[in-house]
Amino acid sequence: MLTQKDLVRDLENRWDTLKAFVIGDPESHWYGTLDPATGKQQDIINLAACLYCHSESRWYKKPAMLEVLEKAINYLLRSQLPSGCISLENCNIDSPPDTAFTVHVVSLVYKLVRHVKFQELVPAERQIELFLRRSIDGLLHGGFHTPNHRWVLCGALALLYELFDDKRLKDRAFQFLNEGFDITPDGEWTERSNGTYNPICDLLLYHAGTAFGHEQAFAAIRSNLNMMRYLLHPDNSVATEYSSRGDRDQVVYLNGMYNAIYRLMANRDKNETFHRMAAIASETVSSVDPILLLYWMLYPADMELNESVGPLADKYTVLLHDNHSVDVPMSINNTGRQEPDLHGASILRHRRGKLSVTLMAGQQHFMYIQYGKTRMVAAKLALGWFGIGSVSFPAIRRTGENEYELHVEPIGSYGGILTEEQLLANAGNLSHVPYQLREKTNVLVLPIRMKITIAESAIRLEVSTDAIPHLFAQMLFAFDSKGEIEGSGLRQATPQFYHLTEGEATYRCGPDRLVVSPGMNEHRFETMRNDKQIEGAIALGINCVTPLNKTFQISWGEDGTEEILLTEGANMPNNEGVGI
Repeated sequence: MLTQKDLVRDLENRWDTLKAFVIGDPESHWYGTLDPATGKQQDIINLAACLYCHSESRWYKKPAMLEVLEKAINYLLRSQLPSGCISLENCNIDSPPDTAFTVHVVSLVYKLVRHVKFQELVPAERQIELFLRRSIDGLLHGGFHTPNHRWVLCGALALLYELFDDKRLKDRAFQFLNEGFDITPDGEWTERSNGTYNPICDLLLYHAGTAFGHEQAFAAIRSNLNMMRYLLHPDNSVATEYSSRGDRDQVVYLNGMYNAIYRLMANRDKNETFHRMAAIASETVSSVDPILLLYWMLYPADMELNESVGPLADKYTVLLHDNHSVDVPMSINNTGRQEPDLHGASILRHRRGKLSVTLMAGQQHFMYIQYGKTRMVAAKLALGWFGIGSVSFPAIRRTGENEYELHVEPIGSYGGILTEEQLLANAGNLSHVPYQLREKTNVLVLPIRMKITIAESAIRLEVSTDAIPHLFAQMLFAFDSKGEIEGSGLRQATPQFYHLTEGEATYRCGPDRLVVSPGMNEHRFETMRNDKQIEGAIALGINCVTPLNKTFQISWGEDGTEEILLTEGANMPNNEGVGI
């Protein structure tokens, strides 16, 4: 089990690497902090404070590490603007949210240096306090960009309120809190970022909950942490395949912020599941970071882990947001396509030990499968339909035990003649008239249904679209580049793109395999217009023509075991999970 000593050793090793990136030129604007391309300024303050103050660190009370801390704090003060804010210098200038991120870490460091009461830290303590007091005005009046920023600001305001007892800080925090939480009943934050922003929202709101006694904040945190128990793959990586932020499709694990908030809430709620999740986080390398040690040093009793809890359940089927439908692109015109709002889009999670399946509404990549070491990172249906690329489905509907249906009806049309009023209103300048104001002509509707059946050793995809004949289609499957693909019916179009013209294709990674069938070759287009391939993935396309009533199968297994073909009436596994 992870200990503070383990964290200290890891941070010592990290410092051995990072110290080469600390700017040592006294003439540089960034003197004393990390090269901005390497890390954030609060990171070095967090790391240096922990290594200097922890008694098991080889840097414990060493003057050289104190100098690192003091120089980093001096840079922090130099970088603070008249508003009280700092900048994320490659993006957000004079930024209240980035100031709040920094206040979160630096206020905890301030608590730590006050707690240890080392006389030589008094000058650093005063400098940190100066930065924090200067930041108050910027946070009292500053705004935000993204949904998670509200809760980062609330957490920073709460920490400052605990330190300085300024009622204005509490009042400002409640201006955000009273807007309500952007979280679904199943526990999903707006940004759907399981790898990055979930723990940020949760951990920062924890401080708002504790400082203000705000039970609604704890309820939101609890809801999100409960949801996350269904969003781990067999290797304990986090489901990022439907994120709307930068962690999309990245292989990431529960990080140090997850570890901290699961520990804090496990002890607050006496919740065994949260203890289990914290234990999983403690087993991953990405969980070892300065913020975790900082919390552990400040709140040792609240960070203790119950080591006697059993393993997390890995056999369940859960459909999140099962009654929710989202808007998806239904047509293409010359104004381009807007990114849909996917907050609350249906997500199905199916786990059976080594098997992990995600079905996703609202996006073109509607399915992810992981079996052991194999990863099918996407499945999608591309169409030669007015340049739509691949279709998105607005919802997932449960139709039976382990049976689900996706349905969409994209529209194709053309633009008619503008009215005289529209021309006069825009002085004949056609570029000022939105294309969608034109009357639609030649309107066509294409119903598409996909029935998905999950069995013990295979998934069957029954694709049906037969309203309009002779349309070109392509069923696409994309696999992690770490494996290899083979099959007698494969035709290689590019180094990373194959067509399956007949038979089956087998993707292997280590001892595990995924098998896709059947292949077909009903047209010779390499890809459908406007369909974007997944960078770095091994792509497999199966070319079809409407009327389309085809059944595709993805099966899984290990070397030395036979594949089981899924047929009508095949036994379905018991659905032992429950909806949230």
